[in-house]
Amino acid sequence: MRKRASAACAILGVMSTAIATEQIRHIATTSLQALAAAAAPHQGLVPNVLDLAGQALSERPPAITGQRQGDRAVRGCNLLHDIPLLEAWSAAAQAWDLPELAAAGEAYLDTWMAQCTDTPSGLWPWGEHAFWDLITQAPGNSYEQAGRGGGLTHDHLRQAPPWFWDRCWQRSPQRVRAFCHGLDNHFKDTPELEFLRHAAIGHKGRNAMDRTARSCDFPRHTGLYLVDLACVLAREDDAALLAQLHLWLDYWWQRQEPSGLLRIESRTPSANDSQYEMLTVNQTASLAASLLEAANVLDARHPAVATTMRERAAHYLDAVYTAPHDRAGGSYIFDLRRDDPSIVRYYGTWGSRYGRPVGANMALHLLAAHRAGADKRALEDATVLMRPCCTEPLPQESEIMAKDPGLVVQCLLELYLRTDDQTWLGAAQARAGEAIAAYWQPGQPLPRGATGGHHYEGQLMPSILIHALTRLALVLEGHSDDLLPMDATQR
Repeated sequence: MRKRASAACAILGVMSTAIATEQIRHIATTSLQALAAAAAPHQGLVPNVLDLAGQALSERPPAITGQRQGDRAVRGCNLLHDIPLLEAWSAAAQAWDLPELAAAGEAYLDTWMAQCTDTPSGLWPWGEHAFWDLITQAPGNSYEQAGRGGGLTHDHLRQAPPWFWDRCWQRSPQRVRAFCHGLDNHFKDTPELEFLRHAAIGHKGRNAMDRTARSCDFPRHTGLYLVDLACVLAREDDAALLAQLHLWLDYWWQRQEPSGLLRIESRTPSANDSQYEMLTVNQTASLAASLLEAANVLDARHPAVATTMRERAAHYLDAVYTAPHDRAGGSYIFDLRRDDPSIVRYYGTWGSRYGRPVGANMALHLLAAHRAGADKRALEDATVLMRPCCTEPLPQESEIMAKDPGLVVQCLLELYLRTDDQTWLGAAQARAGEAIAAYWQPGQPLPRGATGGHHYEGQLMPSILIHALTRLALVLEGHSDDLLPMDATQR
């Protein structure tokens, strides 16, 4: 593999493999160790906002452009931000004989499961608007920190993958089971079945609210819930959870458009120009990938349900492939207007913002689907989305979240591993080198959460970048990809 890597670097004119591998491994290891050290005073929980030396910050740093204050977790820990970190800790510990990193991951989950998950609803304080407050040792409310109203709110935000649920189940089946029962809280307590991505953490029962102008019942969230439920139902029979799973499975299937694409949400007021009547290629693909992963989990215990999931995933992916993309021109559709297909938005290469992911995020959905059983069209379209990343360097003049280069390196590396095309590996190394220069300041062990910022912040997902660099170093050293697979939690 080192010879192939050297050839790829020569093609693209990047640094030699030996230098690149050494530097990437050093940066990854240093960051992983610094985060483990930052977690130690908090019984293994990683503070979400740190200075670049790894010290927790008690005051909220300025937000980057587009960052919402009600999504942040100052003085707190947000496990959904750290799932890629947990996986990278485990792999680095095994490959590089760093037992302290394995211990850090065990301590994190031990504390989380024992102290942070016993809530009235069963839902955990994590995700978009909740966290574990490291000062009060209680669930924290991002809305309150931002100085605005709003109760303690669960929003799943990102995927919790099967390996993660395995580790949580080993510690407390009861708390995992309660969490999945709590997902029913996302349904609204109204005669017509509808759900909301937000649910109350502090009490049991469905959302006690009227049907507002916007439904906020995003397709991608149903996929997140389906994977969670599948991971419990693969272990034990639970009639209530199986019934809930069918509600999520059927929810968007019964609301799809004739094309097979899904709306961003089932109800949007016309005044909301950016989302009104828009069909989402991105979230349709996200749901399809989650369906395939859930099907693989359920195969042994619920084969009929798994078959239905695969059939529906294939249907959704067909809709994604047949959207009017300009593949020859390298333009892939993000969303398009239901009643006027000429109104369309395409993915960009860099600069994700809330509600607007970059092309690598869509490629991640397709690569995850391909890994879970989708046909070669998923891989082919992922290459369309990632080609610009081979030639468009990381911008220097704008605020770019660390998540973006993390996704880019992750997907470029995955394409190399799927195709054995050296160009993808060379591009992954080139983008990794740019990311190291842009996010790591001399003498500091942690990356900035975004270019233009001066602190580490989990909400900006630097853990994705650290995971990607760890994985790249492992591949360059010749380790099996099974040691640290692609992180596809940005779902």
